[in-house]
Amino acid sequence: MKTTLVGFPRIGKNRELKTLLDSYFKNRIDGTRLIQEAAALEEVQLQALSQQLDVIPCADFSLYDGMLDMLYLFGCIPPRFKDIPQYAGSLAHRDLETRLGLYFAMARGSEVQGKAIYPLEMKKWFTTNYHYLVPELSLELSWELETSFLEAHIERARRLHCPFKVHLIGPLTFLYLSKILEGPPDKYLDTLVIQYQRLFRFLQQKGVEWVQLEEPILVTDLCHEDVKRFQYLYKTILFTKGTLKVLLQTYFGDIRDVWSEVCQQPFDAVGLDFVAGTKNKELIQTEGFPKNTILVAGCIDGRNIWRANLEELIPFIQDLQSKMKNEIWLSSSCSLLHVPYTVEGERKLPPELKRRLAFAWEKVGELEHLKTAVREARGHLSVSEKAHSSSSLPPSTFVDFSLTPRPIPRHERYWLQQKRLSLPILPTTTIGSFPQDEDLRRLRKQYRQGKIDENTYEDRIRQRIRALVVLQEELGLDVLVHGEYERNDMVEYFAEYLEGFYTTEEGWVQSYGSRVTKPPIIYGDIHRTHPITVPWISYAQSLTQKPMKAILTGPITIINWSFVREDLALSTVAFQLAEALRAEISELQEKGIPIIQVDEAALREKLPLRRGEWEGYINLAVAAFRRATESVRPDVQLHTHMCYSEFGSLVYAIEAFDVDVITIEAARSHFGLLSSFREYGKDHPIGPGVYDIHSPLVPSVAELEKRIRRMLEYIPPDMLWINPDCGLKTRGMEETVAALNNMVQATQRVRQTLC
Repeated sequence: MKTTLVGFPRIGKNRELKTLLDSYFKNRIDGTRLIQEAAALEEVQLQALSQQLDVIPCADFSLYDGMLDMLYLFGCIPPRFKDIPQYAGSLAHRDLETRLGLYFAMARGSEVQGKAIYPLEMKKWFTTNYHYLVPELSLELSWELETSFLEAHIERARRLHCPFKVHLIGPLTFLYLSKILEGPPDKYLDTLVIQYQRLFRFLQQKGVEWVQLEEPILVTDLCHEDVKRFQYLYKTILFTKGTLKVLLQTYFGDIRDVWSEVCQQPFDAVGLDFVAGTKNKELIQTEGFPKNTILVAGCIDGRNIWRANLEELIPFIQDLQSKMKNEIWLSSSCSLLHVPYTVEGERKLPPELKRRLAFAWEKVGELEHLKTAVREARGHLSVSEKAHSSSSLPPSTFVDFSLTPRPIPRHERYWLQQKRLSLPILPTTTIGSFPQDEDLRRLRKQYRQGKIDENTYEDRIRQRIRALVVLQEELGLDVLVHGEYERNDMVEYFAEYLEGFYTTEEGWVQSYGSRVTKPPIIYGDIHRTHPITVPWISYAQSLTQKPMKAILTGPITIINWSFVREDLALSTVAFQLAEALRAEISELQEKGIPIIQVDEAALREKLPLRRGEWEGYINLAVAAFRRATESVRPDVQLHTHMCYSEFGSLVYAIEAFDVDVITIEAARSHFGLLSSFREYGKDHPIGPGVYDIHSPLVPSVAELEKRIRRMLEYIPPDMLWINPDCGLKTRGMEETVAALNNMVQATQRVRQTLC
């Protein structure tokens, strides 16, 4: 029996990777230093893992994103990037700065001779808050194998003299998560086969023993054609694996639709998720498991932060051993990328909570404890090894509620709101947050450390709000926001003001690239004891005659971007959050706030991967949102914002939210969502993001005008709002002002042609 991992966090114990990337993006360090220090960070992590694991991960460390790494490895660079003179031609023999320039241009965009080169689309990785970059496949692509980065990963792992496996995205997942610009998927099968065969030959030449091919797509609903593609790809690729041992790694669910086909292929090991994919054990019992194939048992939860219940896992593993004679490796259920690095630095959490937590590094230790316990066949564990016991935790109460429709239909509310707001055609606004600079972060830190008092802190925040209101009026925006300067994060901020939450000091999790978040912990019953946003937003409204939009985070997004105590019913948590938000909304209305936005940015996260299991989750999401917003008056305009998801199949659920305006991400996906909202937009006001805030590029007035006119092909002018894709917190103020100024000018140009 051995221990291993599906993957490990890349950001480092102290967010070293984020610091490096931010410094590189701001031209404070060059590419050589970036690579050197990132390599040192990876070596430190591998060295530590080699002391705890029997087989360590290799090449799961990425400068930005694993899917981007695969695209770069295969050299299938979209033409708009290869058309940049310095990136034209083969990637081979390019200097480091040029290779990094191309790599990050695909992630963040670039500008050449005044022309914007827009980055790859970004989407959520299955049911997580991690964002991956979407490869673009077309028949004109040239493919090559550019192995310099991969070779460096292998050499770093080899120096440790510890068994390792090279981590790569599998061909079917790579194909299905790519954006196919022309031709059917089958047109790319042979090309992928050739690339993976080349890759296998390279790995053999480098003396690699194990390669892990990750195929999370196998846990989704698969039709007959999908299964045929899987069979064709792996039958052909595995035929040439030679001495290379191949681990097929799945996670986030079970592989019921392709079980027999997996068992028929000559994999040396198969990784199964026994946390989210509980049906996998049943499949082993009823369908069997191939002889001489190692079972990599994903039994330590990679998605949550609670200590594993080893008293339950020991008999579980022993039962697997009794039913099959195969060798078993113990592993995480998925990559530990989705949990914080270590509990070690958490000094303020209550001891009774802290001892029940297991972040990534603690989960590595749990694997070793589990292996030792199974070998020794212990029937009991010490208290320190036990998982949390719900009987010793705070009680959870059920909140009864009934779904009450808003008293006036949407089309009638539209005219009441228009009478109050007097908005022009194509109203302009932003999503909520404005840039947060180092001075603001320093101010918060001084306040937390007690170096400035509450009055001083609040006065400086009000100064920023005052300046922002003036700026928005000067820009000519129609609906203003207060900027959210008092908020460190759209979820953590609410957690700090609600009972039932704990927040961490160092619980950072990577969202994408250099962007990290710090999910709070939901540990008990949730209560609102005093106003959260009301003082700030009402102050902002007092500074202007223009409508001020209040920004709240919705119940499902708070849940999905938090770590919820495992024994709490999500329905209970959702309804309690809804009650807290309902009270906040009531006070905002009393203060005369005319527009209230309740963000459900994370609606699609945790949506079951199998469509037959959607109903319960969607019903809960709709019910919680409607409960939170049911007291919104007809003349108060209710907005929601959703981002970086595929909403086409969820339009019916969005309709049930019964909001007055929805804003969505659209620019990063090149407005591919517009067709999904064509019918919805006929009588529902909607604001598809007109520019991507995750790229530093500032679109020109002409480009923005072109995009607005494209939107008008799908959405009537009286239903269309103009806004960025998402909040502006992570951008610089200079680029933000330039982009918003161009957005307003472009809108004014279009308005003139509509009058």
